[in-house]
Amino acid sequence: MWKNILATSVLLLSGTVFVHSIGAAQANQSFVSMGQNPIFSKGGYNGGSQTTHTIPAVANQEIIVTDVSISGQFNYDIEVVFNTSGGEEIGRYKTWNYSNYPGPGIMNANLTSGLRVPAGEDLQVVVNGRGTFTFAGKYVHP
Repeated sequence: MWKNILATSVLLLSGTVFVHSIGAAQANQSFVSMGQNPIFSKGGYNGGSQTTHTIPAVANQEIIVTDVSISGQFNYDIEVVFNTSGGEEIGRYKTWNYSNYPGPGIMNANLTSGLRVPAGEDLQVVVNGRGTFTFAGKYVHP
């Protein structure tokens, strides 16, 4: 009987020592580096004429657009079109703020996977309409 009690005590003691020897878990955050993935942002007010904004290519890096926000001025619409310098349209966003519609003409998009521009190509953003716009993203290694 005393052998069973002793064996159980040793088993519990060794289990306790094992559990206490396990270190606390923590996330490895070294994979995301803003130094390696520089961020860009551009925005402003578009007064009605068509404007084009270019985000230049960086050697051996893709451009990923991660956020788009547009707001049409009262009684106007605004459209933002994203193209690669190779001529491919990769995204288009439009909103309007007409008096018959309830609420403001605001659109905010936080893109989970983003709009991808291949390495070596520029991002060209065409803004049409009247209102404010902002777009942001990052450069990443393919």
